[in-house]
Amino acid sequence: MAHPLAHLDAAPDRVAIAGVLEAIAAKKLAELKFGMWGSARQGELEVLAAAADGPRWVVHFLFDVLCSHNAQSGSDWETHHVFVGRGVFSGGALSAEAVLEEERIPIYEQAGSTDHYDPRVAVHSVRAEALARLGSIAD
Repeated sequence: MAHPLAHLDAAPDRVAIAGVLEAIAAKKLAELKFGMWGSARQGELEVLAAAADGPRWVVHFLFDVLCSHNAQSGSDWETHHVFVGRGVFSGGALSAEAVLEEERIPIYEQAGSTDHYDPRVAVHSVRAEALARLGSIAD
């Protein structure tokens, strides 16, 4: 598999664009609520597609965040958020941003699923759906 930002290799401002994408993911992570005793960790940021549109670059990207919610009662749970976004860049600066989709997957302790949940499965599913939509746009 190519590295997660491979689609940016042809972009002249790829380093600046990658930095902005990381900032978008970090901002979304900071906005998520996971409680006083909870925590969150961001998965890997991936560029799904990037294409020049004149002097601008249109970039479609995906990232995920896994939030742990620790309750005083001991009934802990997790929430997996998978985001698909689109950014329009000019000269490495973001000129238009939109998070197009958020898939929210609750993982409850009582079902025993927190120990067996594989976030890669959800990311793969959302990625496949997003790429199918992008393919239909390009057709």
